[in-house]
Amino acid sequence: MSNEVEFEYTGKEEREDVPKDVTIVRFHPSVTEVDDYMFMECEQLKKVVFNEGLKKIGRNAFYGCRQLEQINLPSTLFEVDASAFRECAILRDVVFNEGPQNIGIEPMAFARCTSLERIALPHTVRVISGNTFYGCQRLREVELHEGVQMIASNAFPHCSFFESFTFPTLSTRLESIIRAGQTEVEDKIDDIRGNLVERRGSEMFISDVRNTGTNWIIIRSILSRIDRLITYYEVKEVTTLLELAMWREKMDQAEVKDINRDEYRIDIPGPVKDTILQYLNFRV
Repeated sequence: MSNEVEFEYTGKEEREDVPKDVTIVRFHPSVTEVDDYMFMECEQLKKVVFNEGLKKIGRNAFYGCRQLEQINLPSTLFEVDASAFRECAILRDVVFNEGPQNIGIEPMAFARCTSLERIALPHTVRVISGNTFYGCQRLREVELHEGVQMIASNAFPHCSFFESFTFPTLSTRLESIIRAGQTEVEDKIDDIRGNLVERRGSEMFISDVRNTGTNWIIIRSILSRIDRLITYYEVKEVTTLLELAMWREKMDQAEVKDINRDEYRIDIPGPVKDTILQYLNFRV
């Protein structure tokens, strides 16, 4: 006999309607917002199935849900309100799905989630407010994207084991360019990044996490310049591949058997390449 107690949330219920011993909450497809305090201190709650279409998780909505281990947030979400998941003591896995919205994470949203060791924040996250991850004692790594507009200087207080911010998207793109032998890109990136952004091979990261919030405007500018530099070389590589494809197509259409390959070579004129880059507003 199952001991699970399921509850479907339609957005029309009062907090008193939630069973005290609820273990599973499923969201109706029509729900757009979780009310403040709705599932606060549901200490037996183990699983939450959010719906696509959900836009906001209210203040203290899951505060103190001490059996909640994993949450998978929908791509439609744009706000995680204050203390939404505060003191979810065994929460280990938080998944943000990429979506069109800019997500705001309000103060104390994940405070004292003491089992959280790593979190990946997508490019749709725009603001990380003060004390968002207060007291996440096991948190070691946060994946970021250069599009984050603001990180409060006190967003990660009392995170004793916090080691680094990493930038996986930039790192993956840089690795491809390094493998292609574009060593001049590495030199230019080193000139741009200075002392605030570190590099180990293709890996981009920040280990001086204490001052990241204070310096984020500068860091964001550095990362944006690196992004544009990498994109510049990616565009150049695309034009080279286009030339090779056109060259191969012209040879395939030739009727002669013995082909002088050089006679069929097609180059995209330099001014055309420059026009493409100017159109994309690149300056490196």
